[in-house]
Amino acid sequence: MRRGGKVYEMKVKARDEATTSATPPAPAATDTVGIPLPESRASVFTAAGDFRQAQDLFERLSCVLDKIAQGPAGGLYRQDMIRTADAGLVCAAVRMGRNKLLAAEPYCCYCPNCHPTHPIRPYPTCQKCGGRGWTTRVAFESCQASAREHVLRMRDPSALRA
Repeated sequence: MRRGGKVYEMKVKARDEATTSATPPAPAATDTVGIPLPESRASVFTAAGDFRQAQDLFERLSCVLDKIAQGPAGGLYRQDMIRTADAGLVCAAVRMGRNKLLAAEPYCCYCPNCHPTHPIRPYPTCQKCGGRGWTTRVAFESCQASAREHVLRMRDPSALRA
């Protein structure tokens, strides 16, 4: 690569086979807590790798932005950043995007609130799952402990050993 009369060596990463493949990723066998996925919700949990990849990208982006802000050219950018407890600088917009991603990630394939009373079809106005039948981590953990335990009893014993 040539920039400003100077020649630089450019390293190109090989494209991830999963992103170039025409076939969709294989469905996950269990959700994050180890419960076997019902067929109707398996497609929701195939995106788990995409969520992890996006989280990694947010982390890498945050590191690069911190580096720019700490450097001599980052003066203007640094003004719009938040200083964290560990003396790093964080872009508020990137942090907000990362937090939204984390809050939306599928966690449990059954809603502890509506599964015990509506096992076949989730309750449409459920405050925890919004009628989806599956929950995020925050929604799952905000359910009563007894309701969570009821759902966790459905875990795959082989997933618990792994």
